[in-house]
Amino acid sequence: IFSLYPYLIPLLPNPSEYLMAIIYLIVPILFVFRLYRFFQKKKDNLLPSDYKKKKFKGLLLPSIVIMIIVYFYSGYFRLYSIAIASGSMTPNIRKGDIVIVDQKSLHNINIGDVIAYRHENIIVVHRVVKKEKFSDNYVYYTKGDANDHIDNLSIEEDVIIGIVKFKIPYIGYPTVWFNKE
Repeated sequence: IFSLYPYLIPLLPNPSEYLMAIIYLIVPILFVFRLYRFFQKKKDNLLPSDYKKKKFKGLLLPSIVIMIIVYFYSGYFRLYSIAIASGSMTPNIRKGDIVIVDQKSLHNINIGDVIAYRHENIIVVHRVVKKEKFSDNYVYYTKGDANDHIDNLSIEEDVIIGIVKFKIPYIGYPTVWFNKE
């Protein structure tokens, strides 16, 4: 089904990754919906039209929420969500919070910004406390708000995911619980 889109929509023979992600998300939903409608057609004709409208409205909001969650985790948006699994940034960011990271503003990192970066396949969210320029690149030093000392590593620009823009409290607890080792 996914490989048929160039024949069905010949105007866009080479879509971008973002458009492909939309196609991969919407096509299965439409396909399942059409199958459901095909098998439930006789049953639905016996129901009042009011029931159909309420049922559609009841499915619309959860579908939109699921699509937003899928896109946040897919990384196609400028914003990226990360569930916080430690208390190193307490009291500003607590364990179980979700932080929204702006991936496109890496050139505007200043002292005091909270950044997300990768270290040994772990995503770390800490505050920038020192910034040094070496040739054409910057190196950053970070510290968790609850920690007493600066982290013992220098963060180069290529490992930085982005700058934390805001947090959503408590929503990340299920992710933290499922990923406990």
